[in-house]
Amino acid sequence: MSKPNVRQLVMIILGVLPLLALDQFSKRLAITQLKGTPGVAFIPGYWDFQYVENRESAFNLTGWIPETIRTPLIVAVSLTTLAVIAWYVLAAPRRPLMLAAFTAIATGAVGNNLLDRLMYGFVVDFIHWHIGDTFDWPVFNVADSLVVVGVGLLLLDTWLTRDDVPAEFNPVNQPQELGAP
Repeated sequence: MSKPNVRQLVMIILGVLPLLALDQFSKRLAITQLKGTPGVAFIPGYWDFQYVENRESAFNLTGWIPETIRTPLIVAVSLTTLAVIAWYVLAAPRRPLMLAAFTAIATGAVGNNLLDRLMYGFVVDFIHWHIGDTFDWPVFNVADSLVVVGVGLLLLDTWLTRDDVPAEFNPVNQPQELGAP
């Protein structure tokens, strides 16, 4: 483990802090301003702010798991995500776009699945996108958005650096065995 790798991990941690503050501040506003109200239309018919206590995971993927198991499982997955990011960054220097992606994903893991679940027992969601009554996206929050942005940045980084793969790892450059398709 070299110093640049530790420096990159520290950069991610320092990047998570203001994003996490933004996430938690927005959720605090949702609790104080939206809880107990029918919500506020930002762009009527398309974008509302409404308070939702989400005890599930994204898209209700863990709805079938009893809550006594679900919360510890989601927390464990979040901690594992953070550990994998730390290990991956410490293993070798990473590109700036990848570091930004990891910062966003780590913020989402900490903001939603750790802090909210440990403080409230649920995740505070409040952003609601829809098209009238015909299309209704699940209510989400800033941390959810950061996870999506982080995954998008990872995909972009992969696409932008696809030609950087060394020849020995590129299957296109490998000699074919006789009789192989």
